[in-house]
Amino acid sequence: MKTLRISTALLVLLMITFNVVTAQKSKSADAIKACYAAIDAGDVSALDKLLAVDLMASNPNSPAPLDASSFKMMIQGFKQAFPDMKHELLDWVVDGNKVAVKGIFKGTNTGSMQGNPPTGKMVALPFNTIFYLNNDWKVKTINVQFDNVTFMKQLMPDMISPEKLKSITAELYNAVNQHDMDKFASFLADDAVDYAQGPELVKGKAAVMDGIRGFFSAFPDGKVVVEGMAISGNRVYARNTFTGTQT
Repeated sequence: MKTLRISTALLVLLMITFNVVTAQKSKSADAIKACYAAIDAGDVSALDKLLAVDLMASNPNSPAPLDASSFKMMIQGFKQAFPDMKHELLDWVVDGNKVAVKGIFKGTNTGSMQGNPPTGKMVALPFNTIFYLNNDWKVKTINVQFDNVTFMKQLMPDMISPEKLKSITAELYNAVNQHDMDKFASFLADDAVDYAQGPELVKGKAAVMDGIRGFFSAFPDGKVVVEGMAISGNRVYARNTFTGTQT
């Protein structure tokens, strides 16, 4: 009889434990589903209720983890770029306060993205994400993984490779340092715009070249040293040092 009572108590304990674990998994899954619903809607006020104040979110496009404020700004930027964006959740695994999600991000780029004009292209990008929730069932960490090269190729099929962009930029600066104005001009589109020559924009290839020639007339020994380059889409960001003597 004692053995039966012990077995019954153990069974009850196991059932309680199972129910608690099941409830925890359900809460974790519900929190993540709500998070994706708010992200797809671009609903920042809803995210405020779902994200922990000490949130840290990482993704391939961010050199450092984003805090809650930066993460919400990123979501707003994506919603502007992809008004119809949708995270299609294919599978997920819940382990206590950890949720692993596999899905596909879909959307059409009909809005500007990081200053770039819309491409009108539709993307369907596979992703994997791991979430950790705190004891209040709020999202504490987000780790998103996706292939950024695939994303950019879908967004801009005619995108120049990063290696080619760096090579073109190096050739451009080499023309500058050799004061080869004809070669430098070959890199400019007819509607080129120069933001650096003065308070007013210099528009058009001819006007830009006039300004460049005038600059090197003032600094005949002028030279640019490229200290680093970074690529984003078809944009090149270069950190340079210019030296020259105004003679």
